[in-house]
Amino acid sequence: MSNSWARISKAATAIARQTGNKTAQSVWRDGGVKFQSTAANTALKAAAPLSPKIKDIDPNTLDLRVGMIKEIRRHENADSLYVSQIQVGPNGEDASILQVCSGLVGLVDMEALHGRRIVIVNNLKPSKMRGVASQAMLLCADGETTVDGETKPNVEPVCPPEDAPLGSSLSFVHEDDAEEKVSTVDGKREVKKRIKSKAFQAVSEDLTVDNTLRVVWRQKHVLCHDIISRCCTVSDPKLAGAQVR
Repeated sequence: MSNSWARISKAATAIARQTGNKTAQSVWRDGGVKFQSTAANTALKAAAPLSPKIKDIDPNTLDLRVGMIKEIRRHENADSLYVSQIQVGPNGEDASILQVCSGLVGLVDMEALHGRRIVIVNNLKPSKMRGVASQAMLLCADGETTVDGETKPNVEPVCPPEDAPLGSSLSFVHEDDAEEKVSTVDGKREVKKRIKSKAFQAVSEDLTVDNTLRVVWRQKHVLCHDIISRCCTVSDPKLAGAQVR
């Protein structure tokens, strides 16, 4: 198996997990990959090699927002999915509630997610997962841990800075600009255009947890609210070096 196809298979499996597809399996035929389900085929397409133009994407094309999970339930038609109502703005505003499906059943307890402050990707195209609308994506660190000699997934939602208001934007700042505030337009964050899944994948390939448990892009750009000292993190030390997606 070539390194290129191995990378594609690994990325496709991770995307399939995010979408709640437990049955994705790869079959190697004639140097290619065939997945045994529609969801996994979609994952494979998203994980295919990227064009140079997409590879050069700015990570700040992602519209990353602070949210809080106000309600959460199991998906009626998918055993591996949660359906969450996520608040991304002030109380009392209906427009500030987004519905998000996440493939975290069996990875993160529902009780641990309820009331939790999280980070969402807000400018991906809305989709339906087994008939239920999903308006955004939960950003998570996705690693592995060993329990009794067995390797298991280790997944944790990214945590925003404690004092960042719900709905506020998060951006990547180079660590050399430690006290430089994130630029704004007329005092407000620029509204970001919707992006395709390939563009998100191009960013997430280099999106990781560093040794201090900060979320970083290409090791030097720190995800934060306005300055690096107010950054996004995870809590589990075992997730140092994990992919974020």
